Amino acid sequence: PFPKTVPPLGMSPAEPPSGPPPNVLWLAGVIQGDPSLAMLRRGDKRYLAKEGDLIEGRYRVVEIGPTQVKLQRGGRRITLRLGAYR
Repeated sequence: PFPKTVPPLGMSPAEPPSGPPPNVLWLAGVIQGDPSLAMLRRGDKRYLAKEGDLIEGRYRVVEIGPTQVKLQRGGRRITLRLGAYR
């Protein structure tokens, strides 16, 4: 009954947003408090961690900020930011 919606001239239909690849660990959220908590995800796995916790047996949570979390693996530091996939 209704005509198909078409985009205006010069525009293309929007691509559906794509999430992170399933093998990427990313920061899904931060809960600030005492202690602050980082919500991390990798594929279907979800982790809720505080500073000092060990994620997946290899990433130590060293610092949680309002928009980022710093992890350490061996001697290497990794910063994960909200809204950014690595």
